[in-house]
Amino acid sequence: MLPLEPTDSGLFSPSDLPTVRQGEGYRVLARKYRPRRFSQVVGQNILVRLISQALKRDRLGHGFLFSGMRGIGKTTTARLLACYLNCLNLRQTEGEIEPCGVCDSCRAFEAEKHIDIIEMDAASHTGVDDIREILEACRYRPVLGRYKVFIIDEVHMLSKNAFNALLKTLEEPPEHVKFIFATTEIQKVLPTVVSRCLRFDLKRLDPAVLVPYLQDICTKETIKADPEALLLLAQAGGGSARDSLSLLDQAILLAEQQSQENPCIQAQDVGQMLGLLDRKAFHTLFEAILQGDAKASVETAQSLEGEGIDPLRVMEELSTFVHHLSCLKVGVKEGLLGMSVEEKNFLEHKAQQAELPTLGRLWQMLLKGREEVERAAFPQRAFEMVLVRLAYVTTLPTPDQLLKGAASPKKEIAVSPTIQIKLTPPLPSQASFSPLLQDFKGLIEAVIAKREGLLQTHLLQDIVLVTFEQGRLEISLKPGAPTDLPKRLQAFLKDYTGTSWKVILVPFSENLGPTLSEKKAEQERLIKEKVNAHPILEKARAFFPGVVLEEVKTLP
Repeated sequence: MLPLEPTDSGLFSPSDLPTVRQGEGYRVLARKYRPRRFSQVVGQNILVRLISQALKRDRLGHGFLFSGMRGIGKTTTARLLACYLNCLNLRQTEGEIEPCGVCDSCRAFEAEKHIDIIEMDAASHTGVDDIREILEACRYRPVLGRYKVFIIDEVHMLSKNAFNALLKTLEEPPEHVKFIFATTEIQKVLPTVVSRCLRFDLKRLDPAVLVPYLQDICTKETIKADPEALLLLAQAGGGSARDSLSLLDQAILLAEQQSQENPCIQAQDVGQMLGLLDRKAFHTLFEAILQGDAKASVETAQSLEGEGIDPLRVMEELSTFVHHLSCLKVGVKEGLLGMSVEEKNFLEHKAQQAELPTLGRLWQMLLKGREEVERAAFPQRAFEMVLVRLAYVTTLPTPDQLLKGAASPKKEIAVSPTIQIKLTPPLPSQASFSPLLQDFKGLIEAVIAKREGLLQTHLLQDIVLVTFEQGRLEISLKPGAPTDLPKRLQAFLKDYTGTSWKVILVPFSENLGPTLSEKKAEQERLIKEKVNAHPILEKARAFFPGVVLEEVKTLP
């Protein structure tokens, strides 16, 4: 559903609004005020200009693809385009091209009974057979209009085989056939389909566009509305005209319930209907966080819980508020458009108090805290813990404050008279800083600390230790070990300790004993044998024949 275009005679000209057929039952506002002309569409100016220019010059492609979020007019625009394509007497008025409204094609479109405009919902017709029906219908020429127009909504829901069945016809369709696709997930549409169409990305509607649109609808419905209430509805709609109108329907019912003779949509009533935070309570909460008052923050959160406010909604509001403050700090004020005067004043006041690094920390913690609240068994408790952390982090100094504190001149401190102490000469610097290796285990730890992975492997698997003394090491190499290993080990010891070491190579003999890896393997084997013989494992084998002990782990 798309809003109506403002005109020079006011926000919206009454003549531009679609008329309602007499004798019909109640229709929701989203259908009642659906545009019937491109001139009634706002918020999608580029789209309207391009299509209008193509219609004027008769330079129309055979495929169109409209993408965008829900409720911004993809299907409505597709239907309007189908109407314009099939009008037999298009006319230009004041530079705008419009259908005549009197030909057989226009009357059939108005009655929603046009035989040449075929709509298909791909969400419920996803298969190849559905596409085959379309391809079969392409063979027949139009009856009322100039083209046979196929509108496929949510086209991304088609199966891959259905897409492939459509490709050839989409690339070279008959001259009397036009395809119009609409999708909310353009990334799921095959690139081969996108490349064969004129693509239009419809943008979400700004509250600055939606608020006057809603106000004009209220005027037509003889309903009074506060601008702040309409702003809340537009924001809750999230840029979707259809969602905003659905919420307006509810707000009108609420206003009529309170006063049948003179209904008025109030901001307070809309806030309660939407489950929004009371702004005063929210301001109190944010003020407490900025002041580092954890007690007041938690108490306010508990009072909001008593009112039935969802913690995630509060966190969303906090995130939005921190974002607005950060934008203000860097000089961007577009976020203030459409806000109430009270809200603007509060934001500007807090922007003078809050530091940008602090706001950055709050933003990070709110993003992380939201995940915690979503996963928590008790969301309210998790939310209160997040508030405690937020209040604490605002009391921490910023990096600039730390630097200023470090650079500030230190106060002079009175000291007692100096006492002369005779010091012994210091030891040589090399010895004072040389790390000592007490044993072979210490050598391996040093190798690990220096990230000498290859040398570590050789020490564990290829070297048998004979003797270890300070400055002297006797080793024996296993067969197959690198012959330059003693030199590499000697170089490492000198580099690590700063002193020269003697590494003496002793001929290998089985009597010298095992390597460290072999010792470890033997210890694991003995432990495994001991566990295998344990009575508990014997009982387990009785219940589960064929049980094999794979691994034994020692608990820390």
